[in-house]
Amino acid sequence: MARLLNRLRVVFDHQINASNALDFVFRWHHDEILFYLDKQLPYADLRGKEICAGQLLPFVNKLGNLLKQSGMKRYDRVAIFKSNSPDYFFLALAVIKAGGIAVPINSGMSLEQLSYYLAYTGSKMLITDEEVFGKVIKSSGKLPVVKAFLFPHIPDTFDGNGVDLNTELEKMSDELEPVILFKDSCILIVHTSGTTGFPKGVISTSGSLISSVKGHLSSEPISRLNKICLAGYYNHLVYYVSFFTMMIGNYEVYPLTIPEPKKALEAIETNKINIFFAFSDVYLKMFNEGLNNYNLSSIKIWIATADASHEEHMKAFCQYGAFLKILGKPVFRSVFIDVIGTSEVGTGAIRRFYFSFLKPTYNRMIGRPYFGGPRVKVADENGRELGAGKPGRLMVKGKALFKGYWNAHDMTNGVIINDWWWTGDIVYRDKLGRYYHLDRASDVINSESGPVYSLPIEEILLTHPSVSEAVVIGVPDGENLQSPLAIIYPKTGNAIEEEAFLAWTSSKMMHVQFKKIMIVTPLDVPRGLTGKVLKRVLRERYAKQFAV
Repeated sequence: MARLLNRLRVVFDHQINASNALDFVFRWHHDEILFYLDKQLPYADLRGKEICAGQLLPFVNKLGNLLKQSGMKRYDRVAIFKSNSPDYFFLALAVIKAGGIAVPINSGMSLEQLSYYLAYTGSKMLITDEEVFGKVIKSSGKLPVVKAFLFPHIPDTFDGNGVDLNTELEKMSDELEPVILFKDSCILIVHTSGTTGFPKGVISTSGSLISSVKGHLSSEPISRLNKICLAGYYNHLVYYVSFFTMMIGNYEVYPLTIPEPKKALEAIETNKINIFFAFSDVYLKMFNEGLNNYNLSSIKIWIATADASHEEHMKAFCQYGAFLKILGKPVFRSVFIDVIGTSEVGTGAIRRFYFSFLKPTYNRMIGRPYFGGPRVKVADENGRELGAGKPGRLMVKGKALFKGYWNAHDMTNGVIINDWWWTGDIVYRDKLGRYYHLDRASDVINSESGPVYSLPIEEILLTHPSVSEAVVIGVPDGENLQSPLAIIYPKTGNAIEEEAFLAWTSSKMMHVQFKKIMIVTPLDVPRGLTGKVLKRVLRERYAKQFAV
């Protein structure tokens, strides 16, 4: 009951914000373990793999004081570009509390991309580590915009202006007054996955983040009785929202440093995880790894986000674990919750609950809006709502919505109408209020017979027993026209013969005529920084081959 009251207190508390949230948690849950790490962090103040608020607050306060002493002013951008680890969140807490704007960057960026993005955001301080610096940056001179590099330990070969965190933090006070934040105060610049072009900087405010956190606390019946495992890219906004939510809610969290499929499945088995949360590409890799070799009986809920999960994969995961047991025996199997959302939305917009006893439909149904989430509608290009069954723009409106794109307000022209933001997705809604994802607007295939939507086709292709992943794009087929091209790779140990596969597709989808079936390997499918398939890259790759 006390924990429930704490959650309700947060939901209705108008004083809590992104800079003082950790102070609240420190008062409520000082000695209780919040994060169970799979790998020890390289900071003297965060020893061991079990992190409580009593450890985290002094570290955040010391780092905040060090950042200010090192020259960080109010609203200065501080970039975080390092090995994937939960300390992305801990470091950002310090930046925010001390009055800066945290700029977490996926370590998969190349040096050229990183240099451009740092200049674009005006980030003159960079928190990194020896591994990523040696692998990507190599020399401070390659990033002239950066005036100070901060490392847990400065590498022996470092050639620039560096700050050794472990040495300098010993000298810092562990007291730090949280900076005053307003609802529209910018706290984070997170970048998009880059599916339609170079990643954009999405501005998140204290108000939008806390609104999202409160939405989760009010709508998710999760307690400390559940062990939660996170596997993903910790620079992404969804993990900042998740970490804030779980820290405030005092959940038992097991974040994975490396979101590899084998490590994820072993973590579930070893720690008896009840709730697993990851991006859909992690689920795909786990599916390909094979689930039968692991004990997944502890799982109650699987949660995926970033990109809609495939129904064939959701069905497979729901065969393991149990959402409800009586006398130790499963009453019904685990639940798969698929969440559609983006960094711009700030939270999930639509949720789908998939149960093992449901009959698969393979029609790319993505669920409904939910209590505590943003408002959602299907609209035309002028923002006018469309009726059931009519394809249109998926538009979202809510308190968690982003403030805009950093230094690129022109990118919101035509996609924000009366505070409704177009996600870039084409969907339709049925009479029961369920939403169906047809395509990204940029991926719709302009065929001679009209628009062809790739996502429902991919769902059907995945029902073939030998197919692991399927991607459908449009390739040239006459002037300003396209035909669908299917790019597939088989499951391990399976082979696919193109002619036989084409015959199978004809029996399943008589209305779809493929230009060709391309049999590839997983390495032939380009993915963005969050694991999303880069269809624009595939279109460029095959355009010349099929040019008319």
